[in-house]
Amino acid sequence: MKLSARQVSFAAAAALLALATARPAAADFGMFTYAIGVAATSGGVAPATPALGAGPAIVGIGGGNTLTFSGNPGGPIDATLPGGADINFGDVSFTPSGTNDGDFAYTVSYNYLVRVTDVMGGDSHDFSFTGSIKGGVNGNPPAAINGTVFAFAVSPNAQGYLLGTYAALNKGGTGPGSTNVPNVFTAGTLQGNISTISGGQLPEPSSIALIAVGGVSLLAVARRRSRA
Repeated sequence: MKLSARQVSFAAAAALLALATARPAAADFGMFTYAIGVAATSGGVAPATPALGAGPAIVGIGGGNTLTFSGNPGGPIDATLPGGADINFGDVSFTPSGTNDGDFAYTVSYNYLVRVTDVMGGDSHDFSFTGSIKGGVNGNPPAAINGTVFAFAVSPNAQGYLLGTYAALNKGGTGPGSTNVPNVFTAGTLQGNISTISGGQLPEPSSIALIAVGGVSLLAVARRRSRA
């Protein structure tokens, strides 16, 4: 079947339009940065998702002792590495009362908003990392604390971006603890993982070049036919 000059012209124009509007290649997808918002409360129920930039959050755990939940923004980080990229999105530090000699059991729940921004595409989406820490504490010198992270989750577990999909995993982490040195404590660390599921079906640069060459050739043919 022979194409008319008008049909060839339309095909050439479409090819050139594809060249002009082509987005970056999917291979460039996967570098990200992340920002944080922090909320925490006493008890076993996670608080509502905080606003970006909220925190740190200080929570009493009995006898004048407190835990401070803070955020750790970061990036750029490569989520395309095998197994994705682990992130330490939060720290949990212990401040003893210094006077109360009672032993207290505590449970504190947290909610971290983690806003992941794709560097190449420029778009951002939010993930909510939740969980709880339970343990025991005594604030009188030498103070002591232990803690275990449990019931950790993330929602949603994947978000679609312009150039592909990021997946999130809540890996829990560690609670605050005591050391062999009196009144020196280890901070808890809250951990997650960000990975890529797939890239967008976008043309690679070599494909774009072929489209351009084909478009120019078709346009030239159309002009010759129109003059005949």
